[in-house]
Amino acid sequence: LLPGTNRQPIAMFITALVIGFLGSLHCAGMCSPLAMAVTNLSKPAFINRLTYIGGRILSYGVQGVVAASVGSLFEFTGLQTAFSISLGLLLIIAGFAGITSFNVPFISTGIQKLTTFIKIMLSNFIKQKTKLSLIITGMLNGLLPCGLTYIALTYCLTITNPVEGFFYMLIFGLGTLPVMLGLTTIMQT
Repeated sequence: LLPGTNRQPIAMFITALVIGFLGSLHCAGMCSPLAMAVTNLSKPAFINRLTYIGGRILSYGVQGVVAASVGSLFEFTGLQTAFSISLGLLLIIAGFAGITSFNVPFISTGIQKLTTFIKIMLSNFIKQKTKLSLIITGMLNGLLPCGLTYIALTYCLTITNPVEGFFYMLIFGLGTLPVMLGLTTIMQT
């Protein structure tokens, strides 16, 4: 680091990378089957994987812009830590208890409808077998409900600059790249 530089953004981006990398085993379980299905459509499979994963990471970046924009309207800085810890504990408890769904009136129904719509769109784009459809499929996959992504997005609520929110989530997504790319490559051989 250069003298006089602000260390906070660097630490913030390192944190995003570490969260993405450590959480990528979750991504491998949830996203790898789709990555395998999508990237196995045509040759070269490795380029197709990168294209698909790139779309997913781009989707995370866009979500970071939205979260940081919302965060710039409110003062979430003091609440972010408590919210992240509470959400994390809730996810751990749900995992140990075997709870696969929560029913929050209005929200659960909306998320279910959105998820169904995204799955229909995924099915349509998978059939197209083009580079653009791979990018869009990755972007749609990035929109599917994911607790790990939500945890990363809670930090973006404390960022008041949408560009920093974009890069935070982009780096978070890049943290998932080694496992997502490596696992799908290993499973392919």
